Amino acid sequence: MILSEASLYERSMSRVRVLREIRVVRVHSEGLFRIGGTSSVSGAMPYETSWAWSQALHDHPDAPDGVAYHSSHDYTLECIALFGDRASDAIGVTGHPSLLADERALLADAVVRYGIALLPDFSGGRS
Repeated sequence: MILSEASLYERSMSRVRVLREIRVVRVHSEGLFRIGGTSSVSGAMPYETSWAWSQALHDHPDAPDGVAYHSSHDYTLECIALFGDRASDAIGVTGHPSLLADERALLADAVVRYGIALLPDFSGGRS
C-alpha cells in the first residue's frame, strides 16, 4: 500500500481514556456463537447488514454499550464501536486531536508492520 504523506495532513486522531466500565457484545470469536451468528456477521458484508445487526444488538434488553469486532484490515486487532446514546459518558478525550502526520512513532510502526510506503509530499505538507 502506498500513502501520500500529504494525506496524513488530512486525517487526525484523538486519544481517549475509558471513564467507566463498558459492556460490549463480541461479534467475533465465541461471541458469534452466543448471538447465533457466523463469521459472515463480522466479515465482508454490506454495511446495511452490519447496521441491522448493530441496531438489533442496541435494542436488546441487556442494553450493551456497543460492539467489539475484528478490524477488516487486520484480523488480529479488535475494534470497539460504542453506541453514542448509551455510552457517551464512557470515554473522555485526553488532550487535543493530532494530525497523523505528527504521529511519527505510530507511522513508523505501521510502515514496518504493514509494509506501507509513504510517498513524499514535496509541497511541504499543506496545500
